[in-house]
Amino acid sequence: MPQVEYNCARCGSSLDFDECGNCDDGFVGHDCGEDCCCCADPYDNVACDICHGTGSLPHCLASREWCEANPLPGREKVKRSTPEAFTVGPRKRGKHAEEASKAGQERSTPTEP
Repeated sequence: MPQVEYNCARCGSSLDFDECGNCDDGFVGHDCGEDCCCCADPYDNVACDICHGTGSLPHCLASREWCEANPLPGREKVKRSTPEAFTVGPRKRGKHAEEASKAGQERSTPTEP
């Protein structure tokens, strides 16, 4: 099954995520739109201003100096530690690859004399 991984969009290095110290799972409070809340079970629904509701903060694992000095081509204006997602997992095989594989299996099957 494919898995999503992240790297630094500026330099391409790996990213790590630290828990946001300002919120609880990305939220900082409850706002139901009423001046006086009468919700029976108020739940947090106001996104954190620091992590923007993600609950974590990314940081590039390369040193600040290296990341700033070695941006990927065309990424000079991208901020350090900006997450870039990519998928890791089995590659999808096209129709021609499947046909070639079947043909190879048929050929490699021993025949009786």
